[in-house]
Amino acid sequence: MRFGIVKKERAVIYEIPARKKVDSRGTLLSAVADEMLCGMGVLITGEKEQGFFPVKTFYGYYGYAEEMDLQPAGFEEIMEWEQSKLKEVSVFCADVMNLPRADGVPVIHLWAGSLVKVLEEEAALGWSLVQLADGRQGYVRNHFLKEKKYSQAGLWKSSLPQRS
Repeated sequence: MRFGIVKKERAVIYEIPARKKVDSRGTLLSAVADEMLCGMGVLITGEKEQGFFPVKTFYGYYGYAEEMDLQPAGFEEIMEWEQSKLKEVSVFCADVMNLPRADGVPVIHLWAGSLVKVLEEEAALGWSLVQLADGRQGYVRNHFLKEKKYSQAGLWKSSLPQRS
């Protein structure tokens, strides 16, 4: 099985490969099937078509994701990512900074629900050192993160695990 992990702020999942159908004005004729956020995984279900992979989300949506939005991963990499100390962004938008300071340079802006791997919980007072799926690192305020309480096992299992 081949997987991908979203490495951008968000990735659009199109109903058809978006560049495949364009009208006379250059407008894409594909609708949006879903959106994925940074750190979320997808199962790649087929071969690349015009820069897009057919994908399935961990909660069962199908569509096409642009190749440049995904960090390629094998089964071992997606399992390592899922089993690492992932945290979820809990505020509308959080900046990952190059330094553990508000006046640092933003590495990426993450939307609520995005996933990051925590490398050091208290790297600096009030800041966690985090890693993104593509290996980039930076700092996020601790109070912008919460425990991830769901599983992405729907990528490699036929059904999602249920919580009691």
